[in-house]
Amino acid sequence: MFAAETRIFASNDEWRHVTVYEDLSPLPQDRYERGPLRIIMKASDDTNPEKNGRRYFVVLP
Repeated sequence: MFAAETRIFASNDEWRHVTVYEDLSPLPQDRYERGPLRIIMKASDDTNPEKNGRRYFVVLP
């Protein structure tokens, strides 16, 4: 099952403060890249995030 919630950020500054989590651990910032309306990420062990069985979350503090 896949579930997603979308949020429109009020400013680019707000978007810069998101943190990506892999399961319950934050990914280091060099493992993901924020772009307009997207996040490109690499799993902590370089496996495919779509197939490695882990859950990913994007959190706005």
